[in-house]
Amino acid sequence: MKRKFIIVIFLLLIGSFSYAENVFGKQIFSVDTSFLLRGLDEFGWGIDCTYEREIFKWFSIRGGLGHSTNWYFDDDVTLTSVSVTAELLYYPFARGLDWLYLGVQNKTGFFMYDGDGFDENNNQDIVISVSPLIGWKQTFFESLMIDAFVGYKFVLNPGEQNPIIEDHVKNSIEYGIRVKFDVIRLIKYTVKKTLFPFK
Repeated sequence: MKRKFIIVIFLLLIGSFSYAENVFGKQIFSVDTSFLLRGLDEFGWGIDCTYEREIFKWFSIRGGLGHSTNWYFDDDVTLTSVSVTAELLYYPFARGLDWLYLGVQNKTGFFMYDGDGFDENNNQDIVISVSPLIGWKQTFFESLMIDAFVGYKFVLNPGEQNPIIEDHVKNSIEYGIRVKFDVIRLIKYTVKKTLFPFK
C-alpha cells in the first residue's frame, strides 16, 4: 500500500509531459498518467498517449492510444485493454490550442480476457462509443497546461457485456483534469539559468 501511495504521489507531481511548437501549425504530443492512475486503483497499470494538431484557425484534430492491464484476483482474470480515440475540437476564441473548446470523440476499446472459463471463442470484446465534449485548457508559465473536460458517453456497440467491463459499456458522464508539463522547455530554461545565470 505504501509503495502504491508513493507511485501515485509521484505521478500526480510529474503529471504528463507535452511538447508543442509552431511548425506547420500548432501541435501537442502528450503522455498522460490518467490510465496509469486508474490502473493502480484497479490493481494494474496503463499508459495513454495523445497527439493534437491545429488544422484550421478554430479547429484541431486529436488522436489517442491507450493500453492498460488489470488483475481481478477474486475472479482469477487478467483484463488487457487497448483504446483508440479520434476527436474533432473547435476553439471559439481562436487562441490556438488553448482556452475553451467544444468537440466530439469517437472511442473504440478492445478488451481481452485471460483466465479460467475463457477461450478463443469468448475472450475478446469490442466497445465503441461517441461522446460530445466541452473543456477548458489553460497554459501557465508557458510550460504548464491544465486541461479540464466533461462529456457524455453514448455506447454504440456494447460488445458481449462481460460483467468485468460493465463500467465501460454504460452511457455515462465522463470528466477529468489533465496536467501537462512541457519538459523540453523546462530543460532548456534550467540549462539556460544554470549556464548563463546573469542573462
